[in-house]
Amino acid sequence: MRCKGVVAEEAVPLLAELKANKADAIKILQGRQTVPVHDPGVEIAPADSLLWVRLLTAAKKVDLDFAARLLFLRGAGCSLVPNEKTGFRLEPVIDETGCNGWIDQELYDIEKQCLWPYRHKLTELLKILAEGR
Repeated sequence: MRCKGVVAEEAVPLLAELKANKADAIKILQGRQTVPVHDPGVEIAPADSLLWVRLLTAAKKVDLDFAARLLFLRGAGCSLVPNEKTGFRLEPVIDETGCNGWIDQELYDIEKQCLWPYRHKLTELLKILAEGR
């Protein structure tokens, strides 16, 4: 029997693991423990993965929505590239198939507008990241 992609026999160990970690899950939901940040784009662009973890961690402390928007762009294919003005800048990974990055620059330009409300904070975090703080 299958339950949304999980074979019933596989569900038993999963439930046991969830029960074993119930206390941690409750702490996370109550805000008493932080969820570790992972890099959703590590397979697309692994070279800057540690920088992304630091950026996403810092963004999460500012605002969860801000961090979610960065997670989206990174997961779809985005790299951190050195930049004189801001320390780093976001640059799309372009892959015409769309499997390992953005289909084209135009689509990325449309989607990156989600960061507009956070542009000043992003610039600040990119400078801090470049300074190694």
